[in-house]
Amino acid sequence: MALADVEGARIHLKELSIMHQMASWESIQEILIRHYTRQFLHEMYKVFGSAGVIGNPMGFARSLGVGIRDFLAVPAKSFLKSPTGLITGMAQGTASLLSNTVYALSDAATQFSKAAHKGIVAFTFDDQAVARMKKQLKGEASQSKGIINEVFEGLTGLLQSPIKEAEKHGLPGIFSGTPLAVS
Repeated sequence: MALADVEGARIHLKELSIMHQMASWESIQEILIRHYTRQFLHEMYKVFGSAGVIGNPMGFARSLGVGIRDFLAVPAKSFLKSPTGLITGMAQGTASLLSNTVYALSDAATQFSKAAHKGIVAFTFDDQAVARMKKQLKGEASQSKGIINEVFEGLTGLLQSPIKEAEKHGLPGIFSGTPLAVS
């Protein structure tokens, strides 16, 4: 199980153009490896910036940037069509900024909490919890139980996990069951 997810990392490698190259296969291979290794290393910040462990800051910046662009561009486009369109453009731009900001914040919080949950489950060394989490990630678990049932299930798990772990492992089981219950 991977503890860090990388989502939406756009990596662009520049092309290599070799003109009139007369060299052995080994030297061409070395040129290719050197070029694309450098290109990849220059793009690694995008991979690390898209890591779910730190809340996917690249995705956050991308969503926030779309909102800001819409906030500025939509009113301007509307004003160019008609002066009365400025008000509707401002409303649409503001709505886009707010929705993209809320999405960016909630996505960052979701990514961070997923990573924290994976870490907690991995460090409890509970095979059943790992299997349950993998099942949830595949979407096979609860499809739509409703929010009230989910809250009750969470509260029940908060009480049951430390007790189950204490029955299995004694006093140390309480310490491994408590983080499992919280996650």
